[in-house]
Amino acid sequence: MLIFNPGTYFLEVRDELGFENPNPARYPIRLIPDKYPEAEILNPDEDLEVAGNETIPVVYSARDDSGSPP
Repeated sequence: MLIFNPGTYFLEVRDELGFENPNPARYPIRLIPDKYPEAEILNPDEDLEVAGNETIPVVYSARDDSGSPP
């Protein structure tokens, strides 16, 4: 579900006998801005000249705040 604006939400519930909650609890919706992902190449740590047929191992670090609280 995409949320674009802060606000509140609540659940209306009705049982099989028709009873319902006349005053459901309201819960806040707060938006946390998404940060850009970050990536860094750790190794090789310098520019290399290659012929094109080598296999070069690359070590990197990547971070993203997706799904994480601030």
